[in-house]
Amino acid sequence: MDADTAKKAWDILEEEFEGNEQVHSVKLHYLRREFETIKMKESETIEEYYGRIKEIVNKMKLYGKEIKEKRVVEKILITLTEKYDSIVASIETSSDPSSLSVNKLIGLLGAHEARLNSCVDRNLVENAFQSKLKLQSRNKEDGEKKNAGEYSRNKDSRNFSRNKKDKYVPFMWYLQ
Repeated sequence: MDADTAKKAWDILEEEFEGNEQVHSVKLHYLRREFETIKMKESETIEEYYGRIKEIVNKMKLYGKEIKEKRVVEKILITLTEKYDSIVASIETSSDPSSLSVNKLIGLLGAHEARLNSCVDRNLVENAFQSKLKLQSRNKEDGEKKNAGEYSRNKDSRNFSRNKKDKYVPFMWYLQ
């Protein structure tokens, strides 16, 4: 690959690293499909999910395909997990989602996520406290049952040995 001029060298490098129109078209098609099929994962935060969407949108922009902000807002609202259903319904009924900016939407969803997480944290602490109380109560009951059981076992064993003595007394003379 000889390049006589800087322009030819640049064109060669550009085609080598970016590809020709057909390669651009294939990459853009792949990115469109990725954008259409993306969904939020259960373990993902809003920021992480929006980061994945933004990365795809930016790559599409590099290949000449502009995605409107309205489309990104719709995509986010449609593909959130079930735990965001209440805030999505609220957004859809209180305002026109298409007039909402992506940054404002992410802010609203982030605030909702923070509330959900604080509720989960409070519930975890409350459940842990209740579990500890139940465990202490159960241990106390088990201790009382154990003490009562030892008494009855001792009483039974005394009766058993007495019965055993009485039962085997005739054979004792033979062993002596």
